[in-house]
Amino acid sequence: MPSWKKLAPAMILMTWLGALNALADKPAPTRSFKQYSANKAFFMEFTPSKSFGEEGRGVAKRAATGEPLWEVRWYARRVILTNDGVHLIRPGTLASDWHRFSDLAVAFYKNGKELKRYSIGELIKDRTKIKRTASHYFWQDGYVPEISPDQRLYPLCLLDGSIYIFEVATGRMVHNQELTQKIKRARDLYHRGK
Repeated sequence: MPSWKKLAPAMILMTWLGALNALADKPAPTRSFKQYSANKAFFMEFTPSKSFGEEGRGVAKRAATGEPLWEVRWYARRVILTNDGVHLIRPGTLASDWHRFSDLAVAFYKNGKELKRYSIGELIKDRTKIKRTASHYFWQDGYVPEISPDQRLYPLCLLDGSIYIFEVATGRMVHNQELTQKIKRARDLYHRGK
């Protein structure tokens, strides 16, 4: 049987690595930031009200003057503001509701008013493909397509292979075979290159 003197360093190392892993599996603290539209004409300025979570405020502003246009009463780490300064896409963040999958997948807004939202449970077809960690789970594919160049369509790729395309102006799902095929080819190339 091994002695405690021989096991102690290994046990300390395992405890330290376990603690480090647990710390790495937690969301980063929130911070104030600006997210610009692609044409840099508008930006969203976000201010969190807590160190963690989605409580806070976002204000859409005209970049040239700083004039406030509209606001939302939540905080997000990432959003997509369209070039007209009117539409906003809010991709979901860290997901943790492992039982119901009620976490936000994506939401669409017009002048700060929510048009449509989708939970992960509404979109994911094969829940066995979801990757779980100690505190949350991953549901999106590593390949993240961009909003269409004309900013009319927003694609979303899931780990189960599903591809959804949404109309930015309404938040409705749309069928676009050409864009779906283009995304499939790009996603395949992305995964082959990894």
